[in-house]
Amino acid sequence: MAECRSLVNVTGNAVAVVVVSAWEGELDRSKMHAVLYGARDQRVSIDGSVTLNGSQSVDSKVH
Repeated sequence: MAECRSLVNVTGNAVAVVVVSAWEGELDRSKMHAVLYGARDQRVSIDGSVTLNGSQSVDSKVH
């Protein structure tokens, strides 16, 4: 039972982070999608664009 409670707590905290950051306008959706969809080797340049696996470039300001 304790493991289930811990799992629910961690999941709730993860969802809360995304919801609150979106509410505050601080959620960078392109970076979130890059990480969630497997772009493990990403590089962020000074202008805010994200380079995925050295080939694609995603503008982080697009919401």
